[in-house]
Amino acid sequence: MVDKPKTTKKLFNALAGKKADKLVVSELLEEMMEVWGGPAAFCQTYHTEFMASKAGGMARTRMLDAVIRLFISHTASQKGVGGPGTGEVSDEELSQTLQAFIDTQTRQANGDVEQR
Repeated sequence: MVDKPKTTKKLFNALAGKKADKLVVSELLEEMMEVWGGPAAFCQTYHTEFMASKAGGMARTRMLDAVIRLFISHTASQKGVGGPGTGEVSDEELSQTLQAFIDTQTRQANGDVEQR
């Protein structure tokens, strides 16, 4: 079982800058996942929030943007592409992809298209 107070204090200290000179993003993410209850708990919460938000709304759009950027970054790192990964897709291309997805979701919500 995760020692919540100790983990929370470590996360707080990292965010407060006490370790800023030595902070590694992977360490921060690891601590965040521990505080959240692990990757599965984080994903469940993220999905719940996504489903609770308005279809086509700003919250869903931003959540989709974050997930798409994460997938792009991960895929780029797996292929050995240099850079942060998200630079491979322009904001305009990402916006078009998100808009197409939102349009499809809206049509599905309105019963215009069969869901898969």
